[in-house]
Amino acid sequence: MDEEQILKPIELFLELIKGTEYEEQALQMKREIEDAIDDYNLDQRAAGEREDYFSQL
Repeated sequence: MDEEQILKPIELFLELIKGTEYEEQALQMKREIEDAIDDYNLDQRAAGEREDYFSQL
């Protein structure tokens, strides 16, 4: 899963609504999406379907 493809539009959206009443709600949604991506990546590594990013460095 390419995290950047998912998170980039969210970050652009956050820039648009910065300082509005919706900013905190959008930040919470972004955190939840990041957590879901992290969980997915952990599941994939546990299943042996994804290499650990840090092993490639």
